[in-house]
Amino acid sequence: MRKRTNYIVALALVMVATLVSCKVDQKEPIYEPGGEITQNPGRVKVQDPNGQIPNGQQFTIINEQGKTVATLGNNDYVDLEAGRYYLLGYTGTEYFTLNGATRSLSPSEATLQLQSTDGILLPEGLVGGISTFIVIEDQVTVINVSFSPLTRKLCIEAQPDGIDLQNITQTQVTLSGLAAGINLYQGFGAVAKSAGSYTAQSDAKMVNGKLVVELNLLGMDVDADQMLTIKLTANNDKSYHVTMSLKQILESFNSGSPAATFTVNVRLSADNEETEGSLSGTIIDWEEGEEVEIVGEN
Repeated sequence: MRKRTNYIVALALVMVATLVSCKVDQKEPIYEPGGEITQNPGRVKVQDPNGQIPNGQQFTIINEQGKTVATLGNNDYVDLEAGRYYLLGYTGTEYFTLNGATRSLSPSEATLQLQSTDGILLPEGLVGGISTFIVIEDQVTVINVSFSPLTRKLCIEAQPDGIDLQNITQTQVTLSGLAAGINLYQGFGAVAKSAGSYTAQSDAKMVNGKLVVELNLLGMDVDADQMLTIKLTANNDKSYHVTMSLKQILESFNSGSPAATFTVNVRLSADNEETEGSLSGTIIDWEEGEEVEIVGEN
């Protein structure tokens, strides 16, 4: 079989599809997934030129009607009828369910939703996206995948005042009002309101005299209040806690760059370490430069 190769570049939203012409002198019947014979077949191949795709990554191809027509991995190919298609892919499949595109809806409605909202902590580096590409008869469409970030890191640093961290045996940080879903087509910042919100819970680390916790988040649920609770347990079994609202300071979280860590500084104060529950919190060094104090409840 003789082939002639030309190169055509097509732009995609979050992935790049490169069309490579591959003329076939004699056609043979090619079957789409599902057993239907293609009338004007073209070939689709997925590859990762940047080494970004983890081993075993699977991609889903759906047509304009929202029907899944193929699933394939890195460097795999499939023959499809000529037409417009969408390639969906994302890491962290053990954390998400994909809603929208798999229910014969428009790919623009494809939503990643957390499988569980029970204090879940997402790992760093989750990426994904949707690419639009066109299959042309007798041509090979090579999709060079380039994923976009799905999460942004939130760092909470608590500076103790009047608290001896050597006496603290356990720290617990809880943040509520977090987005539980994201629109895969639009990427980070496109919070899916239909997914609701969830609460993350983590232990804090002691770093240079501060309590530090880092959370990788899909975004903030704009319809919820982001409530931060910090609980400390001392070696005498006394516990101290404070709850404060971070809604105002986190209003710009969704609109910022997912590559930039969003840091919130909190000063914790205890009037008397021997008195259980006597802890207050103040937000300091706000990004806008305006000094704002939000004192939490004991």
